[in-house]
Amino acid sequence: MGHVGQDLLDTAPALAFLCLGVPYAALLDRLGTFDAAVAWLAARRAAVRTGLLWAVAAAVTALLNLDTTIVLLTPIAVRLARRSDHDPVIVAAVPLLLSGLASSFLPVSNLTTLIAQGRTGLSTTDVLVHLGPASLSAVLVGWIVFRARAPRALVLAGSRPVPVGATADGDGRSRPPSAPAVERSALTVGGAAVVATVVGFVLGAAIGIEPWTVLLVVDAALVVHLRWLPWRDVPLGTAAAVGALVALVAALGVSPGSWMAGDGTGPVAVSAGTAAGLANLLNNLPATVVGFGSVTSMGDGSWGWLWGVNAGSLLLPWGTLATILWWRVLRGEGVALDLRRYLATVVPVAVPAFLAGTAVLLATLAVA
Repeated sequence: MGHVGQDLLDTAPALAFLCLGVPYAALLDRLGTFDAAVAWLAARRAAVRTGLLWAVAAAVTALLNLDTTIVLLTPIAVRLARRSDHDPVIVAAVPLLLSGLASSFLPVSNLTTLIAQGRTGLSTTDVLVHLGPASLSAVLVGWIVFRARAPRALVLAGSRPVPVGATADGDGRSRPPSAPAVERSALTVGGAAVVATVVGFVLGAAIGIEPWTVLLVVDAALVVHLRWLPWRDVPLGTAAAVGALVALVAALGVSPGSWMAGDGTGPVAVSAGTAAGLANLLNNLPATVVGFGSVTSMGDGSWGWLWGVNAGSLLLPWGTLATILWWRVLRGEGVALDLRRYLATVVPVAVPAFLAGTAVLLATLAVA
């Protein structure tokens, strides 16, 4: 049972982040940080380009991690959508999609890559060289597909159509209501909390402090400041279910076989597809345990498996802890979403992006 304990230990940081990330978003919301941030933005810009939001989400995922993208950008995306009279689900899909498509640039981008790194000894350069081109291709193709379905810009003030409740100027022409006043306290305290979180993630990665530890400290500080504990928002049941799946696949000793570690187009393509399917069926953490349970070095097939559990796990809302976290954040924002709507929003973008990245991965490994 030793390997079961090790697998649970390897995946525990992601489960802890899930349990602390949802309360983190709830605390910032209670503080009014997200509303204040959008109000501050609206006071300075007439509109926000959706492409800019896409690029920011990609950068946050690549440089920090996919869960941070969900926690910080999803509430802001929902508020930007509502202020600009657009569908919150479509705009909030930006951080969701990039949490998968951009999560293979660096080891820190995704815990699954860190697990593979710990078991095979691959370096940051290895990840960047092997998966960087595929990730960039997936992000670009994803944007090409997504921009045909989404608004080009989110108009925040002035130039957008006059909403219900608009007032009239002296000459009788209607004008939209002025931007709401920025809540300085919420912006200052919440901004300090976000900065502390980001700095903690960056410095922590260098000295061995896990992101969940940083979240625990920031959550505690916000609880003291607000005198409010969002205990109902802690997703213990979800974390326990995913942990149980990890323990089950580890105990069963399920493995894709020695072919995954082989070289060539076949192992890569089959590994990527199998890993993506298993991640969507169960979750990408148990899928990672299956693929890397007995692997000690990276063959072409192993790179395919890692790509599959990272970029191919968006198709169902339980494919990653980030997708689960996203759904919970949306629910906390009062946005209704069922499985059919999730599939209609995500699949048409995620599938071609994943396939494009897989093609580039095949080409990259062929010339490596």
